[in-house]
Amino acid sequence: MAALRKQTGLDGIVLNLQPRFLIVGPDKELEARKIIAAITATKAADVNPWAGSLELIVDGEIAGNTWYIAVAPETAPSIVYGYVAGAEGPQIRTEIDFDTRAVKVAAGLDFATGAIDFRGLQKNAGA
Repeated sequence: MAALRKQTGLDGIVLNLQPRFLIVGPDKELEARKIIAAITATKAADVNPWAGSLELIVDGEIAGNTWYIAVAPETAPSIVYGYVAGAEGPQIRTEIDFDTRAVKVAAGLDFATGAIDFRGLQKNAGA
């Protein structure tokens, strides 16, 4: 949390980014749910300071103990996605064979993602 909040912009000013997402793999899901769970504490020392502050995302592609914290995309865009020529969704093309009158259908989707800035993400290799 502290490393993310201390990120600086190109001008050197601290951005003070507010973490919003906790991103973990399946091996850390139970632990992550415990960390962000709201509990009814009977004394101040038992209060969970992280309760309700993060939204959990579990991704099967994340292996082992690695986890990430990310800010809201509108706050500090880090990853973008897009479509070729702005075509959101599959592009369908049909062709009729002159001799047999058979219809051929082809569908394609051109979609890509890319990282544009590191400041909105923080990776931890885990213990």
